[in-house]
Amino acid sequence: MPSTTYIALLGPGLVGRAVLAQLASLPQFRVVAVANSTRMVLSSSDITADALKTDAAVPLAYGHLADHVSSYPGAAAIIDCTASDAPAHWYAAWLARGISVVTPNKKAFAGDAARYAAIRASARAPTGLSTRKDAGLLFHESTVGAGLPLLCTIKDLVATGDVIESVEGVLSGTLSYLFNEYCAPGNARGFAAIVETAKGLGYTEPDPRDDLNGLDVARKVVILARAAGLASLTLEDVEVENIVPASLRDVASADVFLKELPKFDAEFAARKAAAAAKGAVLRYVGRVELGTGKATVKVAEAGAGHPLAGLGGADNMVVIKTKRFPRGVGHSGRGSRGRGDGVWRGGGCVARAPHACV
Repeated sequence: MPSTTYIALLGPGLVGRAVLAQLASLPQFRVVAVANSTRMVLSSSDITADALKTDAAVPLAYGHLADHVSSYPGAAAIIDCTASDAPAHWYAAWLARGISVVTPNKKAFAGDAARYAAIRASARAPTGLSTRKDAGLLFHESTVGAGLPLLCTIKDLVATGDVIESVEGVLSGTLSYLFNEYCAPGNARGFAAIVETAKGLGYTEPDPRDDLNGLDVARKVVILARAAGLASLTLEDVEVENIVPASLRDVASADVFLKELPKFDAEFAARKAAAAAKGAVLRYVGRVELGTGKATVKVAEAGAGHPLAGLGGADNMVVIKTKRFPRGVGHSGRGSRGRGDGVWRGGGCVARAPHACV
């Protein structure tokens, strides 16, 4: 009979609820705490997100929540499915006291470099740098790649003595869809129409400018670079091409933005035509060169022979070039359930500790 792993889940939104549903089907996991941005519920038996609507909910206190989940006799893990920076300040302390952390939240891994170093130092090897057997494990594979095993691959390459030279790819399912559709053979729609379609399908953020500004892709570039050994890279070091037209960046609402965006279709069409004249297509690409530390996020042309040129739908793809593999190691896939599945794999690894996957 497998031992029980006790779980506290932060952020019962779309991804968080998917994780809770998966946990509910397996008896070796017991969810004993659930919290949103302001409230939490602590229990000795399995609870659901709906408990936050009851009188059992009390003001959120991260220290008290950690005390509760670690008070049980089995392994303890906090699954952070929020997009908030607040829990990230606690990761190092939780890991140091033996609580594992599983998260798709990018803030800790693309944010302050000193905090990132402290988190890595507190997590038990092989998921971190601590040699303490009682330290917690750290799993953040789902912060980048829509569920693809990118961070595992990078860590394995480094651990076996390879030298990573560059990492580049299409790291946003939203931006992948937009440019794949826009540059598809026979497409006659303007870029603005494709953005509006993507929003209607639920592919974009409620305000598509939050996708088009490139900041989310930049965070993923930082995460990949740090995993590859460039721990000093910060978000401010990344050169980001914001493809929101300058005059629309401060308009009052997403509706106004979408109404005005067609005025800029000619600019996007000119770039598309210039690429097509060279036999290429447009892709929104994140790239970091480990030797120089140069990191960029921008619209790039991908020729017919380039791996990124063949993407379709909302696929992600990353190409990792190393000394052993100068032509690149590629990963591609689609992630409609990717982040939830990535979080779930992290939870499974905690349950299998000490023989945990990385």
